[in-house]
Amino acid sequence: MTFRFLRLFMLVCGAALAHLAMAPVPAHAGRILDPATITQTTLPNGLRVVIKEAPSIPLVALNVWVRAGSSDETEENNGVSHFLEHLMFKGSKKRGPGEFDLEIEGLGGLANATTMEDATQYYVVVAQQYALQALEALGDMISNPTFPEEELRRERQIILNEVSQAAEDPQRILSEWINRLSFQSHPYRLPIAGTPQSIRQITREKIQAFYDKYYVAGNMTLVVVGAVKAAEVLPQIEAAFAGLRTGPVPARDYSMEPIPEKVRFSTLERPVSGASLVFGFRAPGMDAKDDVCAMDVLLYILGEQRAQSGRLNRELRQKQNLVSAIWSDYVTLRHPGIVTFWAETEPAKLEAARAAILEQIAQVRDTLVPDDEIQRAKMLLLGVYTMDNETYDGQAGTLGFYEAKDTYQFALEYEERIARVTAADIQRVARKYLGENSYCLAVLRPKQSEGGSIATGTETRSIDPPLEGEPAPAAESTRPEEAPTPTTEGTRPEGASAPAGAQPAGEGPQPPEGGDMQSGNQAASGATPSEAGGAE
Repeated sequence: MTFRFLRLFMLVCGAALAHLAMAPVPAHAGRILDPATITQTTLPNGLRVVIKEAPSIPLVALNVWVRAGSSDETEENNGVSHFLEHLMFKGSKKRGPGEFDLEIEGLGGLANATTMEDATQYYVVVAQQYALQALEALGDMISNPTFPEEELRRERQIILNEVSQAAEDPQRILSEWINRLSFQSHPYRLPIAGTPQSIRQITREKIQAFYDKYYVAGNMTLVVVGAVKAAEVLPQIEAAFAGLRTGPVPARDYSMEPIPEKVRFSTLERPVSGASLVFGFRAPGMDAKDDVCAMDVLLYILGEQRAQSGRLNRELRQKQNLVSAIWSDYVTLRHPGIVTFWAETEPAKLEAARAAILEQIAQVRDTLVPDDEIQRAKMLLLGVYTMDNETYDGQAGTLGFYEAKDTYQFALEYEERIARVTAADIQRVARKYLGENSYCLAVLRPKQSEGGSIATGTETRSIDPPLEGEPAPAAESTRPEEAPTPTTEGTRPEGASAPAGAQPAGEGPQPPEGGDMQSGNQAASGATPSEAGGAE
Protein backbone atom coordinates (compact mmCIF):
# COMPACT_ATOMS: atom_id res chain seq x y z
CA MET A 1 0.00 0.00 0.00
CA THR A 2 0.93 3.62 0.05
CA PHE A 3 4.02 3.70 2.19
CA ARG A 4 4.03 6.19 5.00
CA PHE A 5 6.53 6.44 7.81
CA LEU A 6 4.76 6.93 11.11
CA ARG A 7 6.79 9.99 12.00
CA LEU A 8 4.84 11.82 9.32
CA PHE A 9 1.65 9.75 9.59
CA MET A 10 -1.67 11.59 9.56
CA LEU A 11 -5.22 10.46 8.98
CA VAL A 12 -6.93 12.06 6.01
CA CYS A 13 -10.54 12.98 6.58
CA GLY A 14 -13.26 11.66 4.32
CA ALA A 15 -14.14 15.08 2.94
CA ALA A 16 -10.59 15.68 1.78
CA LEU A 17 -10.45 12.25 0.15
CA ALA A 18 -13.75 12.86 -1.59
CA HIS A 19 -12.27 16.07 -3.03
CA LEU A 20 -9.24 14.14 -4.28
CA ALA A 21 -11.52 11.73 -6.08
CA MET A 22 -12.63 14.55 -8.42
CA ALA A 23 -9.10 15.05 -9.78
CA PRO A 24 -7.92 13.27 -12.95
CA VAL A 25 -5.57 10.31 -12.74
CA PRO A 26 -2.03 11.46 -13.66
CA ALA A 27 -1.28 10.20 -17.16
CA HIS A 28 2.49 10.33 -16.93
CA ALA A 29 5.13 9.31 -14.43
CA GLY A 30 7.15 12.10 -12.91
CA ARG A 31 4.38 14.47 -11.83
CA ILE A 32 5.64 14.13 -8.25
CA LEU A 33 9.17 12.83 -8.75
CA ASP A 34 10.43 14.29 -12.03
CA PRO A 35 13.09 12.01 -13.57
CA ALA A 36 14.69 15.03 -15.24
CA THR A 37 15.77 16.31 -11.82
CA ILE A 38 17.27 13.02 -10.60
CA THR A 39 20.75 11.63 -11.13
CA GLN A 40 22.27 8.36 -9.96
CA THR A 41 25.99 7.75 -9.49
CA THR A 42 28.08 4.94 -8.05
CA LEU A 43 31.19 6.13 -6.23
CA PRO A 44 34.52 4.29 -6.58
CA ASN A 45 33.99 2.60 -3.20
CA GLY A 46 30.62 1.19 -4.36
CA LEU A 47 28.26 3.63 -2.60
CA ARG A 48 25.26 4.45 -4.78
CA VAL A 49 24.20 8.10 -4.69
CA VAL A 50 20.78 9.33 -5.84
CA ILE A 51 20.39 13.12 -6.01
CA LYS A 52 17.18 15.03 -6.74
CA GLU A 53 17.78 18.72 -7.38
CA ALA A 54 14.93 20.78 -5.91
CA PRO A 55 16.00 24.42 -5.58
CA SER A 56 12.62 25.95 -4.72
CA ILE A 57 13.06 25.65 -0.92
CA PRO A 58 16.44 26.18 0.86
CA LEU A 59 16.39 22.77 2.60
CA VAL A 60 18.27 19.54 2.08
CA ALA A 61 17.23 16.02 3.11
CA LEU A 62 19.97 13.40 3.48
CA ASN A 63 19.05 9.71 3.69
CA VAL A 64 21.41 6.78 4.11
CA TRP A 65 19.69 3.49 3.32
CA VAL A 66 21.46 0.29 4.35
CA ARG A 67 20.13 -2.88 2.75
CA ALA A 68 20.03 -4.73 6.06
CA GLY A 69 17.24 -5.27 8.56
CA SER A 70 15.47 -7.91 10.58
CA SER A 71 15.22 -10.21 7.54
CA ASP A 72 19.01 -10.60 7.77
CA GLU A 73 18.76 -12.01 11.29
CA THR A 74 18.24 -15.37 12.92
CA GLU A 75 16.37 -16.42 16.04
CA GLU A 76 19.66 -16.18 17.93
CA ASN A 77 20.57 -12.60 17.01
CA ASN A 78 17.03 -11.30 16.40
CA GLY A 79 17.00 -7.56 17.04
CA VAL A 80 20.67 -6.96 16.23
CA SER A 81 19.96 -4.60 13.31
CA HIS A 82 17.70 -2.47 15.52
CA PHE A 83 20.24 -2.60 18.38
CA LEU A 84 22.95 -1.50 15.95
CA GLU A 85 20.79 1.38 14.73
CA HIS A 86 20.54 2.68 18.31
CA LEU A 87 24.30 2.44 18.83
CA MET A 88 25.18 4.26 15.62
CA PHE A 89 24.26 7.50 17.41
CA LYS A 90 26.40 6.68 20.46
CA GLY A 91 29.83 7.71 19.28
CA SER A 92 32.24 7.66 16.35
CA LYS A 93 35.95 8.22 15.91
CA LYS A 94 35.39 11.99 15.74
CA ARG A 95 32.33 12.41 17.94
CA GLY A 96 31.44 11.18 21.39
CA PRO A 97 28.09 9.70 22.47
CA GLY A 98 25.23 12.05 21.61
CA GLU A 99 27.43 14.63 19.88
CA PHE A 100 26.00 13.89 16.44
CA ASP A 101 22.46 14.65 17.64
CA LEU A 102 23.59 17.83 19.39
CA GLU A 103 25.44 19.00 16.29
CA ILE A 104 22.44 18.53 14.00
CA GLU A 105 20.11 20.13 16.54
CA GLY A 106 22.54 23.03 16.79
CA LEU A 107 22.13 23.56 13.06
CA GLY A 108 18.37 23.74 13.49
CA GLY A 109 17.96 20.37 11.79
CA LEU A 110 16.53 17.00 12.73
CA ALA A 111 17.98 13.51 12.62
CA ASN A 112 16.66 10.05 13.34
CA ALA A 113 16.68 6.48 12.09
CA THR A 114 14.43 3.48 11.69
CA THR A 115 14.91 -0.25 11.24
CA MET A 116 12.67 -2.26 8.94
CA GLU A 117 12.51 -5.79 7.61
CA ASP A 118 14.70 -5.19 4.56
CA ALA A 119 16.56 -1.99 5.36
CA THR A 120 17.73 0.53 7.93
CA GLN A 121 17.35 4.24 7.27
CA TYR A 122 19.32 7.14 8.76
CA TYR A 123 18.05 10.59 7.89
CA VAL A 124 18.91 14.23 8.40
CA VAL A 125 17.12 17.41 7.29
CA VAL A 126 18.89 20.78 7.51
CA ALA A 127 18.84 24.21 5.95
CA GLN A 128 20.74 24.51 2.70
CA GLN A 129 23.68 26.42 4.20
CA TYR A 130 24.42 23.59 6.64
CA ALA A 131 24.15 20.73 4.16
CA LEU A 132 27.89 20.09 3.83
CA GLN A 133 28.44 20.12 7.60
CA ALA A 134 25.55 17.70 8.09
CA LEU A 135 26.89 15.52 5.28
CA GLU A 136 30.29 15.25 6.95
CA ALA A 137 28.70 14.40 10.31
CA LEU A 138 26.44 11.74 8.76
CA GLY A 139 29.36 10.21 6.88
CA ASP A 140 31.41 10.01 10.07
CA MET A 141 28.58 8.40 12.02
CA ILE A 142 27.94 5.75 9.36
CA SER A 143 31.60 5.04 8.60
CA ASN A 144 33.23 5.15 12.03
CA PRO A 145 30.98 3.91 14.88
CA THR A 146 32.72 2.80 18.06
CA PHE A 147 29.97 0.89 19.94
CA PRO A 148 31.09 1.77 23.50
CA GLU A 149 30.29 -0.98 26.02
CA GLU A 150 28.70 1.45 28.46
CA GLU A 151 26.37 2.75 25.75
CA LEU A 152 25.55 -0.82 24.73
CA ARG A 153 24.41 -1.63 28.25
CA ARG A 154 22.32 1.53 28.40
CA GLU A 155 20.67 0.93 25.01
CA ARG A 156 19.89 -2.66 25.93
CA GLN A 157 17.75 -1.33 28.78
CA ILE A 158 16.03 1.13 26.47
CA ILE A 159 15.25 -1.54 23.89
CA LEU A 160 13.97 -3.96 26.52
CA ASN A 161 11.63 -1.23 27.65
CA GLU A 162 10.43 -0.68 24.08
CA VAL A 163 9.65 -4.37 23.78
CA SER A 164 7.96 -4.43 27.18
CA GLN A 165 5.71 -1.53 26.20
CA ALA A 166 4.88 -3.21 22.89
CA ALA A 167 3.80 -6.29 24.84
CA GLU A 168 0.88 -4.26 26.21
CA ASP A 169 -0.32 -3.07 22.79
CA PRO A 170 -3.00 -5.36 21.29
CA GLN A 171 -2.08 -4.39 17.73
CA ARG A 172 1.60 -5.17 18.30
CA ILE A 173 0.69 -8.48 19.92
CA LEU A 174 -1.45 -9.51 16.96
CA SER A 175 1.08 -8.18 14.45
CA GLU A 176 3.84 -10.38 15.84
CA TRP A 177 1.58 -13.40 16.04
CA ILE A 178 0.35 -13.01 12.47
CA ASN A 179 3.95 -12.79 11.26
CA ARG A 180 4.81 -16.00 13.10
CA LEU A 181 1.78 -17.73 11.63
CA SER A 182 2.41 -16.46 8.10
CA PHE A 183 6.13 -17.21 7.88
CA GLN A 184 7.33 -20.59 9.03
CA SER A 185 10.90 -20.35 7.70
CA HIS A 186 11.53 -16.92 6.17
CA PRO A 187 13.04 -14.38 8.61
CA TYR A 188 10.09 -12.04 7.98
CA ARG A 189 8.60 -13.96 10.90
CA LEU A 190 11.03 -12.24 13.30
CA PRO A 191 9.98 -9.11 15.23
CA ILE A 192 12.02 -6.09 14.17
CA ALA A 193 12.96 -5.07 17.71
CA GLY A 194 13.76 -8.65 18.76
CA THR A 195 12.53 -10.58 21.77
CA PRO A 196 13.61 -10.10 25.40
CA GLN A 197 15.56 -13.35 25.18
CA SER A 198 17.41 -12.46 21.98
CA ILE A 199 18.11 -8.87 23.07
CA ARG A 200 19.80 -10.08 26.25
CA GLN A 201 22.02 -12.36 24.18
CA ILE A 202 23.27 -9.66 21.81
CA THR A 203 26.89 -8.81 22.55
CA ARG A 204 29.19 -6.14 21.21
CA GLU A 205 30.88 -8.84 19.13
CA LYS A 206 27.57 -9.73 17.46
CA ILE A 207 26.85 -6.08 16.74
CA GLN A 208 30.32 -5.53 15.28
CA ALA A 209 29.99 -8.66 13.14
CA PHE A 210 26.63 -7.50 11.75
CA TYR A 211 28.05 -4.06 11.00
CA ASP A 212 31.14 -5.50 9.30
CA LYS A 213 29.03 -7.76 7.09
CA TYR A 214 26.25 -5.41 6.02
CA TYR A 215 27.52 -1.84 6.44
CA VAL A 216 29.74 -1.88 3.37
CA ALA A 217 29.60 0.80 0.69
CA GLY A 218 28.14 -1.46 -1.98
CA ASN A 219 25.24 -2.35 0.31
CA MET A 220 24.18 1.28 0.86
CA THR A 221 22.59 4.17 -0.99
CA LEU A 222 22.76 7.86 -0.09
CA VAL A 223 19.73 9.85 -1.24
CA VAL A 224 19.96 13.65 -1.34
CA VAL A 225 16.91 15.82 -2.09
CA GLY A 226 16.88 19.59 -1.95
CA ALA A 227 18.64 22.79 -2.88
CA VAL A 228 21.86 21.24 -4.20
CA LYS A 229 23.52 20.73 -7.57
CA ALA A 230 24.68 17.19 -8.20
CA ALA A 231 27.95 18.17 -9.85
CA GLU A 232 28.89 20.39 -6.91
CA VAL A 233 27.87 18.10 -4.04
CA LEU A 234 29.24 14.79 -5.38
CA PRO A 235 32.89 15.54 -4.45
CA GLN A 236 31.72 16.47 -0.94
CA ILE A 237 29.79 13.21 -0.68
CA GLU A 238 32.78 11.18 -1.81
CA ALA A 239 34.95 12.85 0.84
CA ALA A 240 32.36 12.44 3.60
CA PHE A 241 31.90 8.71 2.93
CA ALA A 242 35.48 7.86 2.02
CA GLY A 243 35.77 5.90 5.28
CA LEU A 244 33.22 3.27 4.28
CA ARG A 245 34.62 -0.21 3.89
CA THR A 246 34.53 -1.76 0.42
CA GLY A 247 33.85 -5.40 1.32
CA PRO A 248 31.66 -7.68 -0.79
CA VAL A 249 27.91 -7.18 -0.84
CA PRO A 250 26.50 -9.95 1.39
CA ALA A 251 24.81 -12.80 -0.39
CA ARG A 252 21.30 -13.74 0.71
CA ASP A 253 19.95 -17.22 0.23
CA TYR A 254 16.39 -17.29 1.52
CA SER A 255 13.92 -20.02 0.79
CA MET A 256 10.75 -18.28 -0.37
CA GLU A 257 7.69 -18.93 1.76
CA PRO A 258 4.91 -20.62 -0.23
CA ILE A 259 1.34 -19.39 -0.08
CA PRO A 260 -0.40 -21.35 2.72
CA GLU A 261 -2.71 -24.14 1.60
CA LYS A 262 -4.36 -24.45 5.01
CA VAL A 263 -5.87 -21.93 7.37
CA ARG A 264 -3.52 -21.28 10.29
CA PHE A 265 -4.91 -19.64 13.39
CA SER A 266 -4.12 -18.48 16.89
CA THR A 267 -6.65 -17.41 19.49
CA LEU A 268 -5.21 -15.46 22.40
CA GLU A 269 -7.00 -14.45 25.58
CA ARG A 270 -5.83 -11.43 27.57
CA PRO A 271 -7.28 -9.03 30.13
CA VAL A 272 -8.53 -6.60 27.45
CA SER A 273 -11.91 -4.93 27.20
CA GLY A 274 -12.62 -5.51 23.53
CA ALA A 275 -11.74 -8.04 20.86
CA SER A 276 -9.52 -7.77 17.80
CA LEU A 277 -8.68 -9.95 14.87
CA VAL A 278 -6.25 -9.82 11.97
CA PHE A 279 -6.13 -11.85 8.78
CA GLY A 280 -2.83 -12.34 7.00
CA PHE A 281 -2.68 -13.29 3.31
CA ARG A 282 0.45 -13.61 1.18
CA ALA A 283 1.24 -10.45 -0.78
CA PRO A 284 3.45 -9.64 -3.79
CA GLY A 285 7.10 -8.71 -3.34
CA MET A 286 9.18 -6.28 -5.37
CA ASP A 287 9.83 -8.80 -8.12
CA ALA A 288 6.12 -8.61 -9.07
CA LYS A 289 5.61 -4.88 -9.59
CA ASP A 290 2.40 -5.20 -11.59
CA ASP A 291 0.93 -7.27 -8.76
CA VAL A 292 2.13 -4.70 -6.20
CA CYS A 293 0.24 -1.90 -7.96
CA ALA A 294 -2.91 -3.98 -8.49
CA MET A 295 -2.87 -4.96 -4.81
CA ASP A 296 -2.49 -1.29 -3.83
CA VAL A 297 -5.64 -0.37 -5.78
CA LEU A 298 -7.50 -3.42 -4.46
CA LEU A 299 -6.84 -2.45 -0.86
CA TYR A 300 -8.11 1.09 -1.44
CA ILE A 301 -11.29 -0.49 -2.78
CA LEU A 302 -11.64 -2.61 0.34
CA GLY A 303 -10.42 0.06 2.77
CA GLU A 304 -6.78 0.97 3.33
CA GLN A 305 -5.65 2.27 6.71
CA ARG A 306 -5.53 5.95 5.70
CA ALA A 307 -8.54 5.90 3.40
CA GLN A 308 -11.23 4.23 5.45
CA SER A 309 -14.01 4.79 2.94
CA GLY A 310 -13.88 1.39 1.24
CA ARG A 311 -16.20 -1.59 1.21
CA LEU A 312 -15.15 -3.01 4.56
CA ASN A 313 -15.82 0.25 6.37
CA ARG A 314 -19.14 0.87 4.63
CA GLU A 315 -20.50 -2.64 5.01
CA LEU A 316 -19.15 -3.86 8.34
CA ARG A 317 -18.96 -0.65 10.36
CA GLN A 318 -21.57 1.69 8.94
CA LYS A 319 -24.27 -0.70 7.72
CA GLN A 320 -23.98 -3.85 9.82
CA ASN A 321 -22.41 -2.35 12.97
CA LEU A 322 -20.18 -5.41 13.35
CA VAL A 323 -16.93 -3.55 14.08
CA SER A 324 -15.81 -0.33 15.70
CA ALA A 325 -12.80 -0.03 13.38
CA ILE A 326 -11.61 -1.91 10.31
CA TRP A 327 -8.81 -1.43 7.80
CA SER A 328 -6.32 -3.20 5.56
CA ASP A 329 -2.56 -2.76 5.41
CA TYR A 330 0.24 -3.89 3.12
CA VAL A 331 3.98 -3.44 3.40
CA THR A 332 5.78 -3.96 0.11
CA LEU A 333 8.84 -6.02 0.95
CA ARG A 334 11.77 -7.28 -1.07
CA HIS A 335 10.27 -10.77 -1.01
CA PRO A 336 6.59 -11.76 -0.90
CA GLY A 337 5.18 -10.47 2.38
CA ILE A 338 1.67 -10.26 3.80
CA VAL A 339 -1.43 -8.15 3.36
CA THR A 340 -3.43 -7.82 6.55
CA PHE A 341 -7.07 -7.08 7.36
CA TRP A 342 -7.69 -5.72 10.85
CA ALA A 343 -10.88 -5.34 12.87
CA GLU A 344 -11.77 -4.19 16.37
CA THR A 345 -15.11 -5.36 17.70
CA GLU A 346 -17.06 -6.74 20.65
CA PRO A 347 -16.36 -10.34 21.69
CA ALA A 348 -19.92 -11.37 20.84
CA LYS A 349 -19.49 -10.11 17.28
CA LEU A 350 -16.17 -11.80 16.48
CA GLU A 351 -17.70 -14.68 14.55
CA ALA A 352 -19.95 -12.46 12.46
CA ALA A 353 -17.15 -9.98 11.78
CA ARG A 354 -14.79 -12.69 10.63
CA ALA A 355 -17.36 -14.18 8.27
CA ALA A 356 -18.25 -10.75 6.89
CA ILE A 357 -14.62 -9.87 6.15
CA LEU A 358 -14.13 -13.12 4.27
CA GLU A 359 -17.34 -12.48 2.34
CA GLN A 360 -16.07 -9.07 1.17
CA ILE A 361 -12.76 -10.61 0.10
CA ALA A 362 -14.62 -13.37 -1.76
CA GLN A 363 -16.60 -10.74 -3.68
CA VAL A 364 -13.47 -9.18 -5.21
CA ARG A 365 -12.25 -12.66 -6.13
CA ASP A 366 -15.51 -13.65 -7.78
CA THR A 367 -16.83 -10.42 -9.32
CA LEU A 368 -15.11 -7.69 -11.34
CA VAL A 369 -14.98 -4.36 -9.52
CA PRO A 370 -16.94 -1.62 -11.36
CA ASP A 371 -14.83 0.94 -13.21
CA ASP A 372 -16.15 3.92 -11.26
CA GLU A 373 -15.13 2.27 -7.98
CA ILE A 374 -11.66 1.55 -9.37
CA GLN A 375 -11.31 5.14 -10.53
CA ARG A 376 -12.23 6.45 -7.09
CA ALA A 377 -9.74 4.10 -5.41
CA LYS A 378 -6.98 5.31 -7.73
CA MET A 379 -7.76 8.94 -6.91
CA LEU A 380 -7.55 8.26 -3.18
CA LEU A 381 -4.36 6.25 -3.55
CA LEU A 382 -2.57 8.81 -5.70
CA GLY A 383 -3.85 11.65 -3.53
CA VAL A 384 -2.23 10.07 -0.49
CA TYR A 385 0.90 9.38 -2.55
CA THR A 386 1.06 13.06 -3.50
CA MET A 387 0.77 14.18 0.12
CA ASP A 388 3.43 11.66 1.14
CA ASN A 389 5.82 13.34 -1.27
CA GLU A 390 5.07 16.98 -0.56
CA THR A 391 8.28 17.42 1.45
CA TYR A 392 11.92 16.85 0.54
CA ASP A 393 12.06 14.45 3.45
CA GLY A 394 9.16 12.50 1.97
CA GLN A 395 10.72 12.39 -1.49
CA ALA A 396 14.03 11.15 -0.12
CA GLY A 397 12.15 8.45 1.77
CA THR A 398 10.25 7.39 -1.35
CA LEU A 399 13.37 7.11 -3.49
CA GLY A 400 15.41 5.44 -0.78
CA PHE A 401 12.72 2.95 0.22
CA TYR A 402 12.54 1.44 -3.26
CA GLU A 403 16.24 1.79 -3.86
CA ALA A 404 16.88 -0.31 -0.75
CA LYS A 405 14.52 -3.05 -1.95
CA ASP A 406 15.10 -2.91 -5.69
CA THR A 407 15.55 0.38 -7.55
CA TYR A 408 14.35 3.93 -7.06
CA GLN A 409 13.04 3.83 -10.63
CA PHE A 410 9.86 2.14 -9.40
CA ALA A 411 8.95 5.33 -7.52
CA LEU A 412 9.18 7.27 -10.79
CA GLU A 413 6.93 4.77 -12.59
CA TYR A 414 4.40 4.36 -9.81
CA GLU A 415 1.71 6.81 -10.95
CA GLU A 416 1.73 5.49 -14.50
CA ARG A 417 1.58 1.88 -13.30
CA ILE A 418 -1.40 2.67 -11.05
CA ALA A 419 -3.22 4.36 -13.95
CA ARG A 420 -2.86 1.14 -16.00
CA VAL A 421 -4.43 -1.17 -13.39
CA THR A 422 -7.65 -2.74 -14.70
CA ALA A 423 -10.56 -4.63 -13.17
CA ALA A 424 -9.07 -7.84 -14.54
CA ASP A 425 -5.75 -7.07 -12.80
CA ILE A 426 -7.53 -6.56 -9.49
CA GLN A 427 -9.43 -9.82 -9.78
CA ARG A 428 -6.27 -11.65 -10.81
CA VAL A 429 -4.29 -10.58 -7.72
CA ALA A 430 -7.31 -11.27 -5.48
CA ARG A 431 -7.48 -14.81 -6.79
CA LYS A 432 -3.70 -15.28 -6.67
CA TYR A 433 -3.06 -13.99 -3.15
CA LEU A 434 -6.39 -13.86 -1.29
CA GLY A 435 -7.38 -17.49 -1.67
CA GLU A 436 -10.23 -19.10 0.26
CA ASN A 437 -7.95 -21.20 2.50
CA SER A 438 -4.73 -19.24 2.01
CA TYR A 439 -4.79 -17.07 5.10
CA CYS A 440 -3.65 -16.96 8.69
CA LEU A 441 -5.84 -15.59 11.48
CA ALA A 442 -4.91 -14.21 14.89
CA VAL A 443 -7.68 -13.35 17.36
CA LEU A 444 -7.35 -11.51 20.66
CA ARG A 445 -10.28 -11.60 23.06
CA PRO A 446 -10.91 -10.86 26.72
CA LYS A 447 -10.11 -13.19 29.58
CA GLN A 448 -11.45 -12.22 32.96
CA SER A 449 -8.99 -14.17 35.07
CA GLU A 450 -5.35 -13.24 35.49
CA GLY A 451 -2.83 -14.23 32.85
CA GLY A 452 -3.85 -15.54 29.47
CA SER A 453 -3.88 -18.54 27.20
CA ILE A 454 -3.54 -19.37 23.54
CA ALA A 455 -4.97 -21.95 21.16
CA THR A 456 -3.24 -22.66 17.86
CA GLY A 457 -3.71 -24.98 14.93
CA THR A 458 -4.36 -25.39 11.20
CA GLU A 459 -7.24 -26.58 9.09
CA THR A 460 -8.35 -26.65 5.48
CA ARG A 461 -11.88 -25.38 5.20
CA SER A 462 -14.13 -24.70 2.25
CA ILE A 463 -16.49 -22.79 4.55
CA ASP A 464 -14.85 -20.95 7.40
CA PRO A 465 -16.19 -22.27 10.73
CA PRO A 466 -17.52 -20.17 13.60
CA LEU A 467 -15.04 -19.13 16.23
CA GLU A 468 -16.87 -21.12 18.85
CA GLY A 469 -16.29 -24.29 16.85
CA GLU A 470 -12.51 -24.17 16.67
CA PRO A 471 -10.70 -27.47 17.08
CA ALA A 472 -8.89 -28.42 20.26
CA PRO A 473 -5.68 -26.37 20.58
CA ALA A 474 -2.44 -27.85 19.38
CA ALA A 475 -0.74 -26.17 22.30
CA GLU A 476 -1.97 -24.23 25.28
CA SER A 477 -0.07 -22.40 27.96
CA THR A 478 -0.58 -19.60 30.39
CA ARG A 479 2.86 -18.42 29.31
CA PRO A 480 2.78 -17.87 25.53
CA GLU A 481 6.57 -17.65 25.35
CA GLU A 482 6.51 -21.39 26.09
CA ALA A 483 3.86 -22.20 23.50
CA PRO A 484 4.84 -23.19 19.96
CA THR A 485 4.16 -20.98 17.02
CA PRO A 486 1.96 -23.13 14.80
CA THR A 487 3.11 -24.72 11.57
CA THR A 488 0.96 -27.06 9.49
CA GLU A 489 1.58 -29.62 12.21
CA GLY A 490 0.82 -27.12 14.96
CA THR A 491 4.41 -26.89 16.26
CA ARG A 492 7.12 -24.26 16.01
CA PRO A 493 10.41 -24.90 14.21
CA GLU A 494 13.07 -25.92 16.69
CA GLY A 495 14.61 -22.98 18.49
CA ALA A 496 11.89 -20.48 17.56
CA SER A 497 10.40 -18.30 20.25
CA ALA A 498 6.92 -16.90 20.55
CA PRO A 499 6.46 -13.18 19.94
CA ALA A 500 7.49 -10.96 22.81
CA GLY A 501 4.17 -9.19 22.58
CA ALA A 502 2.31 -12.37 23.43
CA GLN A 503 3.20 -12.37 27.09
CA PRO A 504 0.31 -12.10 29.53
CA ALA A 505 -0.14 -9.00 31.58
CA GLY A 506 2.08 -8.96 34.61
CA GLU A 507 4.42 -11.58 33.20
CA GLY A 508 6.50 -9.41 30.90
CA PRO A 509 10.26 -9.71 30.77
CA GLN A 510 12.22 -8.34 33.66
CA PRO A 511 15.23 -6.33 32.45
CA PRO A 512 18.65 -6.80 33.94
CA GLU A 513 19.36 -4.68 36.95
CA GLY A 514 20.69 -1.19 36.53
CA GLY A 515 20.11 1.51 33.94
CA ASP A 516 16.98 3.33 32.91
CA MET A 517 14.61 2.76 30.05
CA GLN A 518 12.79 4.75 27.45
CA SER A 519 10.80 4.00 24.38
CA GLY A 520 11.38 4.95 20.94
CA ASN A 521 8.45 1.20 14.81
CA GLN A 522 8.27 2.51 13.44
CA ALA A 523 9.25 6.08 12.93
CA ALA A 524 11.09 6.89 9.77
CA SER A 525 11.43 9.65 7.31
CA GLY A 526 9.89 9.86 3.94
CA ALA A 527 7.13 8.14 2.05
CA THR A 528 6.72 5.65 -0.76
CA PRO A 529 4.00 3.40 -2.10
CA SER A 530 3.99 0.73 0.60
CA GLU A 531 3.65 1.13 4.30
CA ALA A 532 6.88 0.10 5.96
CA GLY A 533 7.15 -0.98 9.50
CA GLY A 534 10.22 -0.24 11.47
CA ALA A 535 11.66 0.29 14.88
CA GLU A 536 13.46 3.39 16.01
